[in-house]
Amino acid sequence: MGPTEIVIATFARPGPTGRQASGPPLLKKASLGERAPEP
Repeated sequence: MGPTEIVIATFARPGPTGRQASGPPLLKKASLGERAPEP
């Protein structure tokens, strides 16, 4: 599993703060090799 897949797995997880709602944009950035910003 590569770093990008780990990021996707982490951000795809539903969170209590509704982090999943902002998933798609973060997944797009991760697939482009960018680092997803931490809230």
